[in-house]
Amino acid sequence: NNYPNRPRIIAYDLDMRASFVKELASIEGVTVKKVPQFVKHWRACYTWKPWVLNDAPAKLVYFLDAASEVLRPLSEIFDTIERSGYFCVNQKHAGSLALLKAITPPDLLHRLNLREDFCGDKEYFACGNFGYKKETAYHEVFLFHRHLLHDQPDRPRGSGRPFHPRGS
Repeated sequence: NNYPNRPRIIAYDLDMRASFVKELASIEGVTVKKVPQFVKHWRACYTWKPWVLNDAPAKLVYFLDAASEVLRPLSEIFDTIERSGYFCVNQKHAGSLALLKAITPPDLLHRLNLREDFCGDKEYFACGNFGYKKETAYHEVFLFHRHLLHDQPDRPRGSGRPFHPRGS
């Protein structure tokens, strides 16, 4: 127990082995919740991640990928989320840039009616180590992108301009 008095933890099950679900569920303060197959493409291009981030019931949401290991209390991270509205880490490795175009499937750009050069040289951050505060502009981004969680997106087709919450 590396984190006494930790906040409630929800482990989202994306088809974990039954023995692992049982082990997680046996930990005090941990709830295991199965991610439903809410659309045909629920596992493609991390479609499940905005679902999880929207589903989390807490005001301060902190998401860690399964490979993460917590070695000490996360109080500083939660303080940052409370104060700034978000917490994220960049994806730069050994001096190289983490460019969005390197990880975005071309068919996704087409499906969302975005220009082929939409990603350009934009960098991305690690959504495997990410937190946000609900009822902030950062939460609005997830709410805005809920249309991706449906088989028939209701987002208006258009210029493919990126969304900027609250006009920022």
